[in-house]
Amino acid sequence: MSDVGFHRDLDPKYDSRGSASCNDGNACTTGDVCNGGQCRGGPPPNCDDGNACTTDACDPGTGCTHQSQAGLQSVCSFNPASLNLSSQGGSFSVNLSIVNTCGPDGPAPIPPGNIEIVHVSRAGNTFFPDPASQKCPASDGSTRFETGLFEDLGARSVSGNTVSLKFDKPSDANCRTLDGNRKDLSAALSSVPNNTNAPICVSGMADGQLFECCTSTKVLNKSN
Repeated sequence: MSDVGFHRDLDPKYDSRGSASCNDGNACTTGDVCNGGQCRGGPPPNCDDGNACTTDACDPGTGCTHQSQAGLQSVCSFNPASLNLSSQGGSFSVNLSIVNTCGPDGPAPIPPGNIEIVHVSRAGNTFFPDPASQKCPASDGSTRFETGLFEDLGARSVSGNTVSLKFDKPSDANCRTLDGNRKDLSAALSSVPNNTNAPICVSGMADGQLFECCTSTKVLNKSN
């Protein structure tokens, strides 16, 4: 009488069902066993590193991966608090402060000097592309400009960790220059009902990461 079964139960390379352990070549499986002549992978490994600032995943070739993720939190406010559509021209600004919640030393404010040029990405229900992404002149022979509103870097001011982004350049029909004033913004908000709030969003880069910050302004369609 053979005692092979007995020895297999004692041998650690076999599991409780008598199947030999093996490696299926996939680093994202554990407890691989040989069943029916094939190596079959078991459950996935636990790749949670306990760090809220990483995206945990598994690469079949290398195993668990932990990719650092963006952790920007931004706060912004629009100035003036209300926008009178009957008031043509004039400047407006957005006060902006950004914190990197996933910095190497923990949450820390991003210095305003690390915030690159900012553009308006939304006004009411109008969404603007980054003007820098538009070809100039356009492929159809026309000149593209005012597709979005750039800030005037020369008018930027800083107070502590907050930067005031000034949008006060008049349109000059040249997409190679920075334009954007209250008249341009009013055109995007012309359909907003009188005396109601509308979202205003600005986008840009800070510490090499994309961000968008949204606030709101009260739209007035008539003079006060």
